[in-house]
Amino acid sequence: MRIREKPLEPWVIVNGDGIIDSAHCTCMAGLGECCNHVAALLFALETSTRIKIDATVTDAPAYWMLPSNADLSSPYNRLREMHLESAVKKRKMSTGEKDVVQSSCVKKNNNILSPTKHEETLFFHDLAGMILNAAVLSLADQFSDNFVAKSLSAEWPVDLGALYDSQISATEFSYDQILDSAKL
Repeated sequence: MRIREKPLEPWVIVNGDGIIDSAHCTCMAGLGECCNHVAALLFALETSTRIKIDATVTDAPAYWMLPSNADLSSPYNRLREMHLESAVKKRKMSTGEKDVVQSSCVKKNNNILSPTKHEETLFFHDLAGMILNAAVLSLADQFSDNFVAKSLSAEWPVDLGALYDSQISATEFSYDQILDSAKL
């Protein structure tokens, strides 16, 4: 089919039972006969009907019932706000039984101060002394010059075109002599 031509118009009349009453296409083969365009249309209809009937669980929106205690108003909590204890431990904590050991590893300290510029500079200098290529140093102004992308540096291999010498002929020189002349 050409771009400037009018698109073909295959059509099919199908009963609700799936019986095909009539089919036609506006192509040359469709004049008096059914063509591949009608067959392709029927194939597409059959496939879409089969997919619609055989929908999987993931094809349809979630249809299961949410648990009664599900609160989806704020589904994301910070890790420290999540209660990861077992149901037995939660019950013992709520009833106040004494054999429950409270975790003392989580200590809330809200008065943590940000480091000063001097402390940051000392930290970066100490880190640079220990680890030269620490990624955090690429963010510090005084050390970011050490992190230059390899594509920006001039350390490229020798271009093979630069090795060509029109004065050397393969018929006059041996293979070893040609290799020696190519070394820089």
